[in-house]
Amino acid sequence: MDDLCRSSIISKAIQVKGWFEKIELGLLIDCVEQVALGNKHYSDPLNIVEIGSYHGRSTIAMGLAVVALHIDAVLYAVDPHEGLRSGRYDRIYSEGKSYNDFIRNVKYYGLESMIKCVKSKSTESRLNIPISLILIDALHLYENVREDFLHFENNLYKGSLIAFHDYRDEFPGVLRFVNYLLDTKEPLSYVIVDQAYSLIVLKKVS
Repeated sequence: MDDLCRSSIISKAIQVKGWFEKIELGLLIDCVEQVALGNKHYSDPLNIVEIGSYHGRSTIAMGLAVVALHIDAVLYAVDPHEGLRSGRYDRIYSEGKSYNDFIRNVKYYGLESMIKCVKSKSTESRLNIPISLILIDALHLYENVREDFLHFENNLYKGSLIAFHDYRDEFPGVLRFVNYLLDTKEPLSYVIVDQAYSLIVLKKVS
């Protein structure tokens, strides 16, 4: 993907309400391109899963990347859209439900055919599919991050990418769980492949 196309996608996605920074959206686009290249020898569609969508800023970025790369892919956006969100230092906020805004944004960018909204908590979803890329960005308390990851871990294969948003001090649950994956899983299963601000990307290596 050339720089002009990449910049155009970021410019569109950043208009959607959310917390992803431009540099983080750029890394997400790079992740989509990387797994697309890894899947080019296979005929099956690429499966991307997002846990926590809100109004769809990151969803739109990944969806537009799929379109720009001309690949066969499905993006499953898993979110109950109940209005709960994580704040710094494990605070939980309640605000308006986001489902209608999410669907409106998906339709505005013409992505409704490849983005599948799964309106449920991640642990209640039933996606029996191989996952090439998963973004975990729902509630950031340690147990929530842990449950989100473990619910889908068996769907990941060697080479799959796992992106965690808000990997920084203000979100100790994300830090603690990602560090657990990197430091205590034996044998070594996950390694860091990239990071942009608070978006960290791991790869499953075994």
